[in-house]
Amino acid sequence: MQYKLIVADMDGTLLNDKKEISPKNREYIDKYRKAGGLFTVATGRGLSTVENIAKEILIDIPVILYNGAQVYDFNNKKIIYEKFLSEDAYKKALTLLDNLNITFLAYQGPHMWVKELSVAVAEHLRKETVNIENVTAASINEFPIKGINKILTITDRNTFEKFREASSQIGLTGVRFVQSEVNYFEILPEGVSKGHALEELAVYLDIPLSQTAAIGDHMNDIEMVRAAGLGVAMANARDEVKRYAHFITKSNNDDGVAYFIELLLKNQISS
Repeated sequence: MQYKLIVADMDGTLLNDKKEISPKNREYIDKYRKAGGLFTVATGRGLSTVENIAKEILIDIPVILYNGAQVYDFNNKKIIYEKFLSEDAYKKALTLLDNLNITFLAYQGPHMWVKELSVAVAEHLRKETVNIENVTAASINEFPIKGINKILTITDRNTFEKFREASSQIGLTGVRFVQSEVNYFEILPEGVSKGHALEELAVYLDIPLSQTAAIGDHMNDIEMVRAAGLGVAMANARDEVKRYAHFITKSNNDDGVAYFIELLLKNQISS
């Protein structure tokens, strides 16, 4: 098998717009495994919201979480790789987000911290099926300062650009900004990406990057699509993602992951 590992983004890729994994996608993931391949996911979501999906499709190797800030092995309940925001960068980001009145969530492993359970936050939690017990609403002065994997902001591009401009003025460094959905802009530790996490996972599994395939649809998938031996974009992907892909599969609502695997098993795709 030329490509021994497939890593798929979740939202907009493996999941359809109803946030479901289609029977056909499950069928072809199983066929790929039976042929000797390994399959996992790479997502901006956190540990608690991915565990059920990992069980649903029987993922038995580590998953990539928090847009690359963590690689986690559910089978052995251990972290393979992890990065955190520095305390200085985190404090500056929190203060600035608060001053600009931008909605945000701070991710500390499976736990999330918010200023308030606003309509935007509630919709995010519903969409990602987050257990409300993992969410704490508090003043930013009560937020933890250590072990923060990422900050997710829920806002529009213009408002986030104001944050970016202001962040440079206050000396916010050691971070990376990435867009993961139309209204999701994330603040990650510097150097963190799904692409780098794929490299860490490949080393852990002792699989050359040239023998990996990665599938995605949004801006936070670009590094992963570029890093893999075979980069795949969904038909519904952003043009920026398609630009770096070797192959464009069907959309997330048309079993695009299954279609790609089907052609891969027939040796009808190459980089």
